Amino acid sequence: MKVDKIINLELLSKFSPESPFYSSNFFQALIQSKSIGDGSGWLPIQFSSENELSLGFIKHHSYGEYIFDWAWADLYHRLNINYYPKLIHAIPFTPVNAPKVLSTTNKSSIIENIKKYYLESPELSGHHYLFTNKTLSEQLHTLGYFTKYSIQYHWANQDYKSFDDFLSQLKSRKRKQIKKERKHVEMNDLKIIFKKFTDLDISEISAISNLYISTIEKKSSYAYLRDQFFSNLLSQKWDGGFVVLAYKSEEIIAMSLFFNSLDTLYGRYWGIKSEYELEYKFLHFEMCYYQGIDYCIENKINLFEAGAQGEHKLLRGFDPKIIYSSHLLRNDQVGNIIKKYTKQENDHTLQNLEELKKFTPYKD
Repeated sequence: MKVDKIINLELLSKFSPESPFYSSNFFQALIQSKSIGDGSGWLPIQFSSENELSLGFIKHHSYGEYIFDWAWADLYHRLNINYYPKLIHAIPFTPVNAPKVLSTTNKSSIIENIKKYYLESPELSGHHYLFTNKTLSEQLHTLGYFTKYSIQYHWANQDYKSFDDFLSQLKSRKRKQIKKERKHVEMNDLKIIFKKFTDLDISEISAISNLYISTIEKKSSYAYLRDQFFSNLLSQKWDGGFVVLAYKSEEIIAMSLFFNSLDTLYGRYWGIKSEYELEYKFLHFEMCYYQGIDYCIENKINLFEAGAQGEHKLLRGFDPKIIYSSHLLRNDQVGNIIKKYTKQENDHTLQNLEELKKFTPYKD
């Protein structure tokens, strides 16, 4: 196995993954904008063999991961033990179920070799695979990793013929609420436009970037995507997604950015100018959810992952789903405490899942 402290974009492109998050031009935009790399807390490390590749990051904080381990870091801090740096496998700032190993063969040995690398690197406190599928989670469990559950909300396309066909499967009150929300948007003087990312111009890219920043500022959050990220995506001719833009007269007042593969749509970024937020209170649902559902139905996309958290998605046709992450901690004493706590937390998450299912808007 070869280990590189850079992302070899040429090698990455040879694997031609279906996931838009592994395209070489997506990572080029992250690198060029310095969203990852020195000074970001996301230091790339690439593991590869003749037939396999896995991207990892040496992390010096837990920002931008969406599998929240702040309580773990706090426990380490109180015990005067270093929690950082740690090794993770995840798409930066992106809570999606993307493959953690890219392979051209059915046989895999790279995961065992990456574990060996981690064990031989005593400065790393832990090894973490975020947003794994159940198969990988079970494989990692046999290698000594423990599993943490989280919940996301996903929309499944049941071969719907139209948005109205989808609505017909919902309970009357929920169906009426969604129609009301869409009607409210239709009745206002807004023009909503769908555009492939490659068809955007510089002024539209600037508006998207500004709306992203405005959302970050409203939430008092951290701008993971640095200046020039979106313009870099455009210059790299990234074709893994599209944008929905809301115009008031000639002004772009809101945007939602989606990534897409052949079978999955991913809702990623949203922004609206603050002066219009109260006036168009249902615009978020229209642009982030209903436009995405429309797209999935029209293009026969099987799954729509609308991002992290948000129980309001449940009432709009998104089902609660268990999300897996896998973890290995070097310090056995602290690790055993965290594993015991995580087991209790997982039991609670499963109970919560069953409760949430009771509130799905679908007919019995």
